[in-house]
Amino acid sequence: LYFIGVPQSQPPPPPPCRMRSRLCCCLSKRQGVGSICNHIVVGEIDDDCEEEGGGGGKVSPGRKQQLESALLSGMEVPGTPVAATPVEGVEGSSVGFESCISVEMTQLRHADEPPAAPANTIPSDLAMFTSTSCEARVVDPPSWDFNSQENIAHLSDGGSLYNFLCAPGSELDRQQRLFISQFISLSSFSDPLQAVPVDIMNPEEAAKYVVILNKAQYAMPAPIRGEDFTPGLISNVEYEKACQPASPYIWPDCDDENTFRLTKTVIRYVYKVTIQLKVSVIPPEHYPRLSETLNDGVPVHHALLLERTKRHVTYTDSTKTVKSLLLYHNPKDGGTLVTGITCILNTVLPSVISRVIHTFGSSGALEVAETAERTRTHMLARLAEQGRKR
Repeated sequence: LYFIGVPQSQPPPPPPCRMRSRLCCCLSKRQGVGSICNHIVVGEIDDDCEEEGGGGGKVSPGRKQQLESALLSGMEVPGTPVAATPVEGVEGSSVGFESCISVEMTQLRHADEPPAAPANTIPSDLAMFTSTSCEARVVDPPSWDFNSQENIAHLSDGGSLYNFLCAPGSELDRQQRLFISQFISLSSFSDPLQAVPVDIMNPEEAAKYVVILNKAQYAMPAPIRGEDFTPGLISNVEYEKACQPASPYIWPDCDDENTFRLTKTVIRYVYKVTIQLKVSVIPPEHYPRLSETLNDGVPVHHALLLERTKRHVTYTDSTKTVKSLLLYHNPKDGGTLVTGITCILNTVLPSVISRVIHTFGSSGALEVAETAERTRTHMLARLAEQGRKR
């Protein structure tokens, strides 16, 4: 599994520098460098930043954006050869940078920079509740960071959390685009027709789409663990019938490996949607980045990607891409915390949907709670049959 744009023969990129929000391609010592990676110096962005080795000159806003997008999403960007020199005050700085911008990084700390803050922690007894029922909650005020004492207490009581956004891509702020960029080009396919890479950090590209984004979180009680959720299980027809909310139709004739197809009613008697999804395991080398950028700093111990596929690859419609992540954190005392994040990019939103989209926040929260209840019931019964009881 890899980001489209990074050759498959390359090793998967390590987690990005924690100073990823500050980017400068200039190697000048005057920049007040905070960290350095294999290909790029990270410092403050300013209008005097110059890209060396290619004749100098100011880096255009578009170039800065391109470099920042590469740094954050793992996409390789062509660059000019850089005549690098050691950077004063930076531990481990080196020479001989490559002629491209990439996220193959080594985290190197500035001599006077404090150590990185520890990762956010989840109580070891988070999933020790005994009931399978789940109380829905929409995160308020709206935030993509769910890690607050109030939210953790709600999860510990067996509740679920949810946040939802639908907006034209042109109206997304930079932080929202950065959030989406972390996974929208992640794919198990090497064929761009199937992988559908998107440069969401490019405002012109983002403006082409209506963006639907949601994030949900709930816990599974012991003895359920994150590793119990495999591509084979998630794509299983019986699992989908048991765990999907609102009882959609699960097609029995989807023969592609680790793939399932469902038809879901969006508006009763009026509008239905059919989607086919392939499930893949995300390799562990991606977990540190996903933990920091998408999972509120909570360590990811297991992760799955669900991406839209089609029976006919060349067929096109108004949906550009659908990517969904399932991130699992295993508390010490048992159970697992599930974080689900989905992004849908549409070139146009049907008018019948646009009139009711404002209701999807509350209805989505209820469906997440139903998913949690159904999944808890199904998985506890499944594991009990295997001799793994509470």
